[in-house]
Amino acid sequence: MKLFCFALSSLPSSKRSIFPPKDELRDVASTEPALWPKSLPILTGRATDVAWLEAYSECVVTVDERLRGRDYGDWCGQSLKALSPGSLSEWMTDPDFSPPSGESQKGMYVRLAEWLSDISDAKKSVILGVDADVVRGLVLLAMGLNAEAAGKLDILPQSWNVLSFYRTWRVQALSVPDNKITSEIIFGSESDR
Repeated sequence: MKLFCFALSSLPSSKRSIFPPKDELRDVASTEPALWPKSLPILTGRATDVAWLEAYSECVVTVDERLRGRDYGDWCGQSLKALSPGSLSEWMTDPDFSPPSGESQKGMYVRLAEWLSDISDAKKSVILGVDADVVRGLVLLAMGLNAEAAGKLDILPQSWNVLSFYRTWRVQALSVPDNKITSEIIFGSESDR
């Protein structure tokens, strides 16, 4: 069983140092066309990503809320500059810290760990079109690490990351750029799909 994790491009507000509103749409104009296997199911964590992901991949996309990014609660829509220095420092350094009405980094990892445990019995591989922080969490969990290690791994937007499961989770590829050559290496040739 394999998880082909595609790290989606950042949300526009994130690029402006603003915590993303819950239903913010992605700026998909800059998204490069990608090769997606047509025979595998695709999951995403946000309902707002379904329409463009279906157009982008030419496949049906299903939402699994457990694959959403971190919930920033009352901070959604606020600039990083609007936070007190103490709150900003806690958010950046303490995985147990939660924004008001939001979710801690550790809370997100617990949610992702439960999802990984549930999917490990699946017989068919799956494609995930999710935020880069979700991919980071899944990769770190596959390596036996936790939320404290989040600052030690970058996942590039619009990259493929591959995890496999046989008795335990393994990392097979990290931040592989999306192009025809690497897609053929990961998924096989057109005739294999």
